[in-house]
Amino acid sequence: SFEIPESLQVSVNIEKISAYFLVSADLTESKRATLLSRRDRQLALRADIQDLDTQMVQRGQSSGRLARWIECTISTVSAWNMQDMKLPPSMRSVLRLSPLDPLEGTLRQREVCLFFAATTYEINSHEKKPTD
Repeated sequence: SFEIPESLQVSVNIEKISAYFLVSADLTESKRATLLSRRDRQLALRADIQDLDTQMVQRGQSSGRLARWIECTISTVSAWNMQDMKLPPSMRSVLRLSPLDPLEGTLRQREVCLFFAATTYEINSHEKKPTD
């Protein structure tokens, strides 16, 4: 009997993800009494991830052999200290990971600063099939 492979391929591209880290505002005791019902927060850190590209593939049959792999690339990662807004942006920069040369053999050859790949192979049966 011939089984059709359970194949699945997904490609996701996210242009930009921003994260904001907040801390409790510094309040004196007199201000705390008047602001009991309100919680004040201050922006402490901002982080950005730009051009996140993920490729995921699954191939095989769950009754026999099943291979899965994932490849993830990120173009730029940056973080800024937002406590002192009077400073110029170059002085507030905490982290900046910029692109390297294009990676050979990736699904999309382009400039990236982070690359992650993983492969799994699951054997549920030792019987050989034509689709293996």
